[in-house]
Amino acid sequence: MEEARQLPEDALPVSPAVEGPPPPHRWAERDPVAAARLARCREVVVRIAGAHRLPPENLITPDSIRRLAWTPPEEITEETVTETLRGFGARTWQLGLLVPELTAVLPTP
Repeated sequence: MEEARQLPEDALPVSPAVEGPPPPHRWAERDPVAAARLARCREVVVRIAGAHRLPPENLITPDSIRRLAWTPPEEITEETVTETLRGFGARTWQLGLLVPELTAVLPTP
């Protein structure tokens, strides 16, 4: 233990940089607008998943929705939302079910 305390600063382990948005429980304090966007997007996913008798996480990965809500496309259109989600690995059937409604709820009301 004492040996570790004696290590110089540049010899200490460094946590790798985190890619993507912060944990959702921190959004309200970091970016309230993004937190509200995430809540609206999650409502869409839960509703559509329920209508198709799917768990929401089987309809689309939670990470994809978090990334979309944290950093939406600059211009929000069905095309840009489709390309964003496709870039996160969403499949065509998922896009067909989700994109129209996600596009509608992404802009700040």
